[in-house]
Amino acid sequence: MSEAWTPQLWQKAGGVVDIGRSMRRIWRETFLTVDAQVRTSRRLVAGGAAAILLAACGGTTALPSDIAVICAAGVGEPGKTVSTGSNICNDVTLGAETLAVDFSSPPTNDDLVEAYPGQNTGPHDAATFESGAAVLHSSGPSQEADVTPRTWLENPPPPSDVVVVVDFMGPSVGSTIGVAPRCSDGACIAVTLGDDGKFSFGDREGSTWKYPLTGDLNGDTSYHAPRLDPTKENRLIVWLSNGSMGAALNGRLLGTLKLKAPSVKQAFLFHRSTSDGKASQVSLTRIYFFAAAR
Repeated sequence: MSEAWTPQLWQKAGGVVDIGRSMRRIWRETFLTVDAQVRTSRRLVAGGAAAILLAACGGTTALPSDIAVICAAGVGEPGKTVSTGSNICNDVTLGAETLAVDFSSPPTNDDLVEAYPGQNTGPHDAATFESGAAVLHSSGPSQEADVTPRTWLENPPPPSDVVVVVDFMGPSVGSTIGVAPRCSDGACIAVTLGDDGKFSFGDREGSTWKYPLTGDLNGDTSYHAPRLDPTKENRLIVWLSNGSMGAALNGRLLGTLKLKAPSVKQAFLFHRSTSDGKASQVSLTRIYFFAAAR
């Protein structure tokens, strides 16, 4: 059982590649199951971002309005450089850099390869490279763009503890962006953020997802901290370190989740529309993948 608690948290290196048909199929099918449950239960707001599904550990966890921000000063600012040895949040330190790309500086990199998990889908159908951004696309819950360093695929597995830092604009209405810091065929953990500011920490065993920690950034009006602004750059940081998964948005620590992490197979960023036939996108301006130092 996972333990949720709220705290008092490409230099061009080969680009990104398709994470593998089998794993993407499992990832897609399990999320489709969750999406169907969500639509039936009506426990989600439009957009489906923060899955308010009952968890074995007591359902959703409401976040108090006085969450302490315990991230290093400035680390949550979009555009701010992050480098090996830097402290992020909750005493998590960045280890070796695996990938760093700044799409905001021309020429725009186009060596990124993301793929929908469906068959017969060209890898670049999932993204376009515009001035200053890599734009990930989706037209429904079954179509997802995934981003992960090539080296983590060609020389698997990725580090057991990782930190992913991404600067982005969006996601557009009816879509989510998120990070799965550790995922395998039989289990997965992920942090998901929706366009409406709702977020969830997910923990999958087999095909069943649990959401022991959820929250609403924009709904917590008593907390004076940066919130999700789809019209401006935002910075999402997600990490897995010493058995705890954590996340921060724009310097605000969303929370941490103490859990039994699955075996290491993949770690990746993802974007997905939450409604069938609803086209959506998110624009990545910078992305970093690090090992987490112990």
